[in-house]
Amino acid sequence: MHGRVTYFADGHSVELVWPVSQPQSTAIRIETQWMVTNSILILTSVKSSNTQVVPVGVVIKDRIISISADKFVFVPAEGYGDIEKKSHVRIREKPGT
Repeated sequence: MHGRVTYFADGHSVELVWPVSQPQSTAIRIETQWMVTNSILILTSVKSSNTQVVPVGVVIKDRIISISADKFVFVPAEGYGDIEKKSHVRIREKPGT
């Protein structure tokens, strides 16, 4: 899966996710509420453009490994089902790039 997420200071975020083999225009738009507790990022879906795939109320948790100005490294902790629990990196994209 590919994805793009924006976290806002007020505790909400917007994420787009789509299969690697598909264009971004096929993405599911997910709105969440987020918080960090004890190095765990907790995301709760509050709106989804495809509730069959990502229902409202889904909670996922990511253990934060590191965060810098350029990247966010995490390990999925809970709510992902049977995916492999390996580390993932989100690259920060600067506005206008």
